[in-house]
Amino acid sequence: RKYQTHTSVPSMAGVGMMLAAMALWPRTVGARFERMGVDDTLEVESPKNEHGKLRLLMCVTGQLRRLELKSKLENFVKVQNERGHHVDVIAVMDTTDAPKSVNFGEDSDVEPAFEAPKQVVAKLSPLVNTIRFVNYSQPENPEVPKWYGHEVNSKQYVTSDERVQMHVRQFATMERCYHEMLDLEFDHGKKYDEILRVRDDGYLMQPVKLLHEMNPVPDVAANDCDSWGGVNDKALLVRRSAAKTYFTSFLKALYLDRNLLSSGTRYKNPETLTYGVINQANLTLVADFENLAVATLRSHMFEGVDECLELCDKYKSCWESKNANWNALPPKCPHQEGRSC
Repeated sequence: RKYQTHTSVPSMAGVGMMLAAMALWPRTVGARFERMGVDDTLEVESPKNEHGKLRLLMCVTGQLRRLELKSKLENFVKVQNERGHHVDVIAVMDTTDAPKSVNFGEDSDVEPAFEAPKQVVAKLSPLVNTIRFVNYSQPENPEVPKWYGHEVNSKQYVTSDERVQMHVRQFATMERCYHEMLDLEFDHGKKYDEILRVRDDGYLMQPVKLLHEMNPVPDVAANDCDSWGGVNDKALLVRRSAAKTYFTSFLKALYLDRNLLSSGTRYKNPETLTYGVINQANLTLVADFENLAVATLRSHMFEGVDECLELCDKYKSCWESKNANWNALPPKCPHQEGRSC
């Protein structure tokens, strides 16, 4: 059974009405499609015995053609399965042909890892209880919040406004994932305990340590390298009680209420916005590589290199201080003259 919804960046005046209407969306259980249109949802359930300690959700957001899945399976899904936890996955992916990046031009030779949603579902469905793939069309030309646009610098391949629009698309995709999570919780009659939100190109370098294994238990965990003046946003592990704040505050802060961000910070990128949201909401944060080791994976973007990790020289000392099994990881990406990290 298929349902369709239309999602775009909110017109902000209708946010409340949109959120209320989402509660009335029809449910999909065990649906399979030969063809998927925009906003179609592909879901497969493989119920397993509920002997686990925690209900976990991995929320993957971004673009299908640059999706890295192997490390996410090895260092989160499989590890937590072995520990007896319940694991579900929601993938909110734009399936259009051209991956977008602020660091590479449109002519970059990007070889896609996945061509179709069913390939992702086939990889995940044997390992998780529920996999929900949402074919999400990212907003094409979202409005640029002027106050934020003035703070964001341009890069080699994109203007400051284009960078802001990419950030808005990212936040819209995150918010969609939150509402899909509510939908699954409604279907299953149970809430999740922790949610790992990870970008499509986020590479998990070692097994993720759950929040409930830390003492005291924080609200949010992140990596401490590549923080860019805020909080590394390539992956965050979030307690269920903090999920609404984390997933839904960014668009509201950009368009409606800057009081959702703490004062005294220049908000110039998603990392600083993430810090502002977490700090203003008084959420407890643990930023430590040992708990959540993540870096950006670049695939077929450098001549002669199939895949490599973007370990920025600005944080060279941070990366080098980490006790990681570097020989088992993809190599560091080669420096390219004239390209900013």
